[in-house]
Amino acid sequence: SCSAGSIIYSWFRAKGRYLNFNYLTINMLLHIEISDTDLRSKIKQQKIRFGGNRKLKIYGTLTCKSGKKMKKENRVFFTTENEAIENGFRPCGHCRKDEYKKWKNETI
Repeated sequence: SCSAGSIIYSWFRAKGRYLNFNYLTINMLLHIEISDTDLRSKIKQQKIRFGGNRKLKIYGTLTCKSGKKMKKENRVFFTTENEAIENGFRPCGHCRKDEYKKWKNETI
């Protein structure tokens, strides 16, 4: 399980090299661990503003068509964009186009 406060050790392959990133998950809420009522309440209170795919490590807006298609067990939520980034997520190329272009240019 990937809950807030747990330490994650991940290996990422980047340009033919393997890089080890250790990071602390921060305020990441799993969709499978929250009721529909609590989810709607947190969205209304602006405690949840972004969604992400924990397998693909992509985040975006709650209204993104791509995000709405993902499986519930892969969906996570964040209050801020920085929380998503700090958890190792990249911007969605559909709903966060400007942020995605910036991210892509930085990783090339």
